[in-house]
Amino acid sequence: MNSSPQRQSRRPVQTDLDRAAAERQRSGVASHPHRCFALAIMGVLFSIALSALVFLGCRAAGRDSDLFPCLVSVVSAWGFASIVGRLSGRWLSVAVLISTCGSILLGKSLIGLQLLPDSSLREIMGGTATVTNASFCLLAPIVGAALAGMTEMAGMTDRWSGWSLDEQNNEGKRDELEMRDEPTVDARVPFTPIGWAAMAAWLLLVAVFYTIGGTGDRTGFRMITVPYDELSANQSLLGFSVSMANRPMMVETISAVDQVTWFAGGVRSDSNFRFLRSGYAFLAAQFSPICSPRNSLLVVNFLSWLVCLGVLWRLADRWFMSSVAAAFSVCIGAVGLGFGVLVNDTTPHLLSFAMYFVGIAMISEFSLGNQRQNWQTHLLFGLVFGSMSLAYNVAQMLLLVYLAVSFRTQRLAHLLAATSLALLFRPVLRWILPGLGINVVEVEGAYLSRAIDHWRESFEQGIVHFVGDVVRYTAEIVTSLESPWTLALGVLGLLMIRDRSRLWLCFMTIASPVAACLVFAPVATARGYVVFGASVVIYLGAGFLFANLIKRPGKQRVVAWLCLATLCVGQLAWTTSHYRGWTAPSKAFFLGWDQGSPLLTESPVLLNMTGNEPLPKVFGGNASFVDGGAIETALASEVFPRWLVLAQLSRLPFVAAVLLVVNSLPIQRPTRRWSSGLIVVWFLITSLISFAVVDQQPFVFDCMNAIELGEKEAMTYEVDVSEDVRREMSLVMTAHPDANIELYLGASQSVDVRWQADDKDVAIQQNDRGLRQVLLAKDSELISHSQRWKFSIAGVPGQRATLGGWQRVELQGRRLVSDGEAKMTLPGIEVRIRDRATGVLMLAVF
Repeated sequence: MNSSPQRQSRRPVQTDLDRAAAERQRSGVASHPHRCFALAIMGVLFSIALSALVFLGCRAAGRDSDLFPCLVSVVSAWGFASIVGRLSGRWLSVAVLISTCGSILLGKSLIGLQLLPDSSLREIMGGTATVTNASFCLLAPIVGAALAGMTEMAGMTDRWSGWSLDEQNNEGKRDELEMRDEPTVDARVPFTPIGWAAMAAWLLLVAVFYTIGGTGDRTGFRMITVPYDELSANQSLLGFSVSMANRPMMVETISAVDQVTWFAGGVRSDSNFRFLRSGYAFLAAQFSPICSPRNSLLVVNFLSWLVCLGVLWRLADRWFMSSVAAAFSVCIGAVGLGFGVLVNDTTPHLLSFAMYFVGIAMISEFSLGNQRQNWQTHLLFGLVFGSMSLAYNVAQMLLLVYLAVSFRTQRLAHLLAATSLALLFRPVLRWILPGLGINVVEVEGAYLSRAIDHWRESFEQGIVHFVGDVVRYTAEIVTSLESPWTLALGVLGLLMIRDRSRLWLCFMTIASPVAACLVFAPVATARGYVVFGASVVIYLGAGFLFANLIKRPGKQRVVAWLCLATLCVGQLAWTTSHYRGWTAPSKAFFLGWDQGSPLLTESPVLLNMTGNEPLPKVFGGNASFVDGGAIETALASEVFPRWLVLAQLSRLPFVAAVLLVVNSLPIQRPTRRWSSGLIVVWFLITSLISFAVVDQQPFVFDCMNAIELGEKEAMTYEVDVSEDVRREMSLVMTAHPDANIELYLGASQSVDVRWQADDKDVAIQQNDRGLRQVLLAKDSELISHSQRWKFSIAGVPGQRATLGGWQRVELQGRRLVSDGEAKMTLPGIEVRIRDRATGVLMLAVF
């Protein structure tokens, strides 16, 4: 194949660079045009500060050994000096020696300041370091400097100057590989202005839908936990939620809001494992000077959505050589189920989707399955995937794709080194956090242990049982990825791709998250948001399919356009259905199609027991949460600022990760200088402004533990049942005489409950989900015709319990009497009627 004009035009550049390098060599000038001592000094300073934090964090967590902090100091010094400064040889040895010594001295000083504030440095070293630790501290700088010097002899350094040149030379080959055997829709048909306008209008419409939907109380992440299906029956009608600033919010969304305040400089002592994913809040903290913590996180969500769409355009345009296919992929992907369900919630899932999309795009761009890359490329992958691990657990899935695609063409040493580097980032953050007041409790390891035990037990029951479990869980996971029609169309489009390397990449893009989710499937209910990153190839396939269909002549072309429009509009309605209270799509996304499908034709009726308050928006009405009877709390709580330096240090690990990634890119020294300088200045300015303005954070009221019930405490709760409730219950019971009537209480421990309807006892028994179930048919009729319900609740000796509740005590038609201290809220009692066969909720009164 003849060389392209683009490739031919680069040859003189290569010759000039070679000639310039030879001239520098003859004149005695060091042939290292990318070396930069200014960047090296900055890298050394970052290394010292980061490693000192590891010393402080390990000691705060009770780890007395200095072995790990010393190792981190050496590795960090080596990495920052060589990647950021591009140092080599004796200069690298000097940088490692100085950086490691500085890390140890500063780290020991921080330990001393924390433990012995009045001691001198000599007393600190003598009082806190054992002989073994002193040996570690003395040997680490010497060994690190020696190893750094030895790498010059091994030829592992002084190659940065050739990286950009190599990439330029390889680009022509990569273009040839991409055009090989690949079906194209219409080779480089220009995208018309009408096409650009139509795509922009569609994206704007989708963004408006998402934005308006976020103003309500029925966000997707909260709605996937409401008890409309039997698997979620142990949750209240609010789902797994608390009240934040007088709005119901899913519990797992609160941590990110707290983290943004922490990055801004608020005092916080926490053990939440989600601080290991605080990269999401770190990005949001860049917007906290001008936005509230929650809105800052939502900005990151929308930016992540746009990044995903940009990746879809890039991949489709490169793979299929068609702007039409790219536009179709973007339009279909914009209304992806995962985006619509999670865009309005402050969780890192949209960011995780964007990171997975970007990771797949990187693997494709560098043609790892077709062409051997140099070690700098694999270093870039290790740094990028490691940085991603600080925001969510996508690095492991991307590493599996990276290894599966690359193992036949790349050097094993490079793959293992990049993988080890990527897996190092999160442990280092875990070692640092205790020194900043965050003592993370590891829960993912416990999940993994329980999952392994389940799979072992399944295998011991026989191969047939084991395979059945694998097939059942895999079906749940795959069907949670997208709507059935989008999934089917995407797969059909992928089957049209003829390039085997790309087909293998597509397969691994789907298989990796499915395998990761499958491991934890027996002990974790989450499905869709774990695997949704794989949808990147589904949307590519669907866009490619429609781009080929519209080439058909006559009526077939018209039908293809109508099908595309129907798909996009129908997918938008499907994706945003939780805004309208229809939870089948979001439940299918979270739990799998087997759990979501029974809700396709059923939507529960939700009523107020007394009918005295309007139905709040969270239950499908028009009233606010407070107007609907919720307790009114403060909108914000005071934030107590910590020391400014600690607020800056909280951001340091993430700033360091960004600098490493930027300086590992194949760009020239001036660009790296400007980029690094702007990054540091930006983070300093935003952190200073955030620290100056942070004074409040949203107030959180725990609806799930609103009432404390002592061991011998008793309370009586009476409710006047409205005529609408009695009529609706009678209708449902008449239509479904075998339905189950449940009493939900939301108690954290066992309590004694007695239910009376018009002073007649109702026979109830607790089931395996903690709900009280009505036993007798005559009682069912009694309940549906009674004008007053009375609930007597008493604590069990030896146990203190908490009850859920969100309604204020002064509501008309409700009376609460307690022999303990006064209560702020009413017990969150709910009476539900559930279909016995499908487990679908048909009626609930609160």
